Amino acid sequence: KPSCGRCEKRKGSCHYVEPLSPTSSNGQFPIFRTGTNSQSRNASPLQPSIFELLGSFLPPGAECSSNDLQGNQNIFQDGDLELLHHFSTSTYLTIINLQHLRSLWQIEIPQMAFSNSFLMHGILAMAAFHLAHERPHAAEEYTNIAVYHHTSALSLYRPLLDHITEDNCAPVVAFSTLVACLAMAMQSSADPPQQLPAPRAIAAAYVKSMFKTLALVRGVNMIVISTRPWIEHTSIAALVNVDVEQAYHTPLDADVEGIMMSLETRIAEHSESEEMRDEYMSAVERLRQCYPRGDWETIHQGMIMAWPVIVSDGFFMAMVEGRQIAIAILGIWGTMLDLMRDSWWISGKGKMLVDAAYELLPAGWEEIFAWARKKIDPRTGIDSVFDS
Repeated sequence: KPSCGRCEKRKGSCHYVEPLSPTSSNGQFPIFRTGTNSQSRNASPLQPSIFELLGSFLPPGAECSSNDLQGNQNIFQDGDLELLHHFSTSTYLTIINLQHLRSLWQIEIPQMAFSNSFLMHGILAMAAFHLAHERPHAAEEYTNIAVYHHTSALSLYRPLLDHITEDNCAPVVAFSTLVACLAMAMQSSADPPQQLPAPRAIAAAYVKSMFKTLALVRGVNMIVISTRPWIEHTSIAALVNVDVEQAYHTPLDADVEGIMMSLETRIAEHSESEEMRDEYMSAVERLRQCYPRGDWETIHQGMIMAWPVIVSDGFFMAMVEGRQIAIAILGIWGTMLDLMRDSWWISGKGKMLVDAAYELLPAGWEEIFAWARKKIDPRTGIDSVFDS
């Protein structure tokens, strides 16, 4: 088993994680490719399937005709023209941060949506959630519209998952990339009220809702993997490829690398078992690989959303089970998520995740989370949204 230069320099045991395999010489890989981690086509019995996760986002009674396998139920209203216009003039700018990919969301994907109603419903749902954010006085009205389109999109999308073909893979994957945005937007409309008297209970509820969102993204991963040979030859291939060459050769900022090493030291000293130590070390190495370097305007934001996808099933379950080292690592990922705070569908979720993780951890994590809080809010670094 190879070892990394950092561990050779320290003369310590190495928890080497193989680099995320490039698909070409230019150092790109599918954003949701699992590479060499322990995920497999056979889901863990402890983890819900993609179908169960999609079902959990559907209100009771939401269903779609079993013979509608093209996702083409056309139930649209005149008001949807406003939503489509808003999407093509404003919302598309908020989905991806790279200029050269924005035309896909402004032109090509909406064109696909005209013949794939599940994708059109997804676009309209995203636009309605955006308008609910931008127009607080009409937030309830637009949220209701968004939920209708979101429900319709998922109802039509779900049956297609057993019938993905070379012909429909592009719109299916285009919608799949919207799933994370929509799930985050839905989470915003259902965040627990912060006036409750028990900050720990609020933090636990918030982390639980985040697990649900991240589990859905991990499930969607399998869709992207299964369609990869086809998607590489479509116009939307760039949406699911991330240039990770800089992650191989560009060092992290000194403070970030210091925190990674502090986590590794903590893991080495306090892991419950050798097996869990390896799971934690692997998750930290994946975090190191995905942590953005350089100018944010030049970084595919998929680097951030890739981390919860490429960690192992064992580590993901450790987070769900509330194991403190796993929760701490999740909290540090929150500092990455906070880089997307200007996206309305992310907003303050990174800060909330950092604060929630710290609220759930026992004493002993103060130094690491002092850094995390300062990272997301240099002005204070100590105030928590969960403080009573």
